Amino acid sequence: MINVDNLISQNPWWQKETIQLEEAGWVQRDLYFQIEEELADPFMINILGLRRVGKSSLTKQLIAKLLKSKTPPKNIFYFLFDFSHFVQKPEVLTHVLQTYFDQILQKKIYDLKNRVYVFLDEIQFIENWQAVLKRWYDISGKRIKFVITGSQSLVLKNKSHESLSGRIFDRYLPPLCFQEFLKIKKEKLKPFPKFDLFNLKKDFLNLRFFNENNQRQLENLGREYLSFGQFPECLGIKKNWKKQEYIKESILGRIFEDIFKIYKIEKTEEFKIVAYYFFHNASSIFNLENAAQNAGLQFLTVDSFLKYMESAYLLQTCFKKYRSIIKKGRSLKKIYSTSTNFSFALSETDPLAAPEIFGKIVENQVFNSLKKSFSQVFFWRKREEEIDFLISRAGRTLPIEVKIQNRIEKNDLKTILKFCEEKKIKEAIIFSKNKLEMATYGITEIFFLPYYFVLMI
Repeated sequence: MINVDNLISQNPWWQKETIQLEEAGWVQRDLYFQIEEELADPFMINILGLRRVGKSSLTKQLIAKLLKSKTPPKNIFYFLFDFSHFVQKPEVLTHVLQTYFDQILQKKIYDLKNRVYVFLDEIQFIENWQAVLKRWYDISGKRIKFVITGSQSLVLKNKSHESLSGRIFDRYLPPLCFQEFLKIKKEKLKPFPKFDLFNLKKDFLNLRFFNENNQRQLENLGREYLSFGQFPECLGIKKNWKKQEYIKESILGRIFEDIFKIYKIEKTEEFKIVAYYFFHNASSIFNLENAAQNAGLQFLTVDSFLKYMESAYLLQTCFKKYRSIIKKGRSLKKIYSTSTNFSFALSETDPLAAPEIFGKIVENQVFNSLKKSFSQVFFWRKREEEIDFLISRAGRTLPIEVKIQNRIEKNDLKTILKFCEEKKIKEAIIFSKNKLEMATYGITEIFFLPYYFVLMI
């Protein structure tokens, strides 16, 4: 059973008030500043995201902020549940909190006069944790500020809202964005010019000037970011083969272990086969029947595996554009990885040396970047014709394609131009290898942008 020594070991500031947390000197993620402001609010904060994206580091930075602002050290409690080899009963969480209040604070919960900050890391390892926190939160009269983290959205997000409605808010911490990647690397690059995908003509001269002065650096940094630059710890590893090993073992391997424990999966090798099938076919229209046949599993089993991977923030789905919401549920789908680093780590060849593979990886990143700014991102397909993405705003539709090849001829644009002509669309975007120009074809103006520009969205 957990005792007071277990708590003390994870909270060194209780014994040494002048302690300097190592994480306090690290680059702060963009989400840090939002949560820093929300520490003054009464509701619970639920930080969700992949393993190794920096959730624990972010919580330690918040603790450092509280210590610096003269919050009494014993009013700050941190506990990591990641040590568990199995999912724990809710009594474990109750015991942890009770031990903290009885032996560290030495106060009853209803006697609290000052706010207490409780950080519970990787809480998905506790069954029915939401009922425990609801009870403590309500009894304390909102004098306990809970900040929890976890890596399984189905366990954390959906279930938390069943009983904690109005008491908890979700905050998603994604893999590093390009700007955060540059900050951590301390790269000296001029500030990116702001641009609007729906109004590129206005910003085009600025983009061209910026590209002329930074093209070589942007190409090199863009390739590094797409390959192994989306996880903080990866940036401290020098050899690419070690980065590849780190992503496969310390990120994907640990996520798989979490899924096996939480969803009680026995066919672990078959799960890995299915997972690798989806990663290798990212950016392609996927077929559950093929994945099931490949792994020798039932269709419904593979469908469940896909849902588990989506819940663990490994994969995202893009739907074919349909007018009918009902049809959408039965429509063709594409699967995209939440990090292009997974594709690099699992590839048996160098994607940078294979234009077709690299094109799929760039398409994956375009989807991830668009999803940050647009709630709905679709693809369009009619028979053998396909457009990678459609986004909309204020009644306007913008078609987007990815073409990573040395030369783009007019024949390569026939599908998007035909689509624009039929729908009377006046602008479209092509993310290319290194082409930056505007060209008019009939009623449509095509904007060609180097692929690394999508990293600036």
